[in-house]
Amino acid sequence: MPQVEHVGMFTTVDALEDPGVFIGLLDRIQDAPDVQAARADVLARLDLRPGETVLDLGCGTGDHTREVAALLAPGGSVVGVDFSTSMITEATRRQASSPTTATFEQGDAQQLRFESNTFDACRTERMLCHVPDCEAALRELVRVTRPGGRIGVIDVDTAGVMIDNSDRAMTAAFAASMTDAIQNPWIGRTLRRRMGAVGLVDIDVRPLVLEIGYGAIEPMIDAHVALMQQAGLGDEEVEAWRRELEYSNMAGTFFMGMTMFAATARKA
Repeated sequence: MPQVEHVGMFTTVDALEDPGVFIGLLDRIQDAPDVQAARADVLARLDLRPGETVLDLGCGTGDHTREVAALLAPGGSVVGVDFSTSMITEATRRQASSPTTATFEQGDAQQLRFESNTFDACRTERMLCHVPDCEAALRELVRVTRPGGRIGVIDVDTAGVMIDNSDRAMTAAFAASMTDAIQNPWIGRTLRRRMGAVGLVDIDVRPLVLEIGYGAIEPMIDAHVALMQQAGLGDEEVEAWRRELEYSNMAGTFFMGMTMFAATARKA
């Protein structure tokens, strides 16, 4: 299990004793049906074409970079960039058995190595919420996109997390813990303003409620339970709160949701 003080902060993956824990968590969340639907919507709006060049920023394990690569063949190219060397190592390992063509490299979203006007389109998913300077990262996305190119952003608003439990006070503490563990917990609701501020046009931001199954979020719940106990909320009370979630999952009544935003825009 990761050190609990780093929970939710994917910028610190390489510093963890076992980065594989966050790789596994990423796999669980990105396979959620609502996440896949949001991703498909943004890809459709980006209207990627064969022969284009695309940047996938904050690519993680590269699974979605390879989805993009399939849309660019023949003749196109996609590069996946992630701050975590562990993620890039895993993305490269998975790429070895992929029929698509994609390249991966470590890099800082706040200061990309690419020349201006390099890519026909850029996408990023659940990354801006973790970046220390999300405005710098968004400016870099715009800089490396060619005039007329498209940008797609999928991100969350952790301040809007919802989870069903009879203990309202403990549930509120869990929501606060999730918010406090994210660099930019309100990034989703600010996307329209931020994208306009960096000069993007044709901005289309679509909010949706993402439902998260217990199996996908269980490691994150456990980590935040530890954080809540460290904060002095009471071991027995926090544990009772967690057990109720387990029971609701077994009964088929578990519910957790989060607001996600799917945004697209064009560089003027």
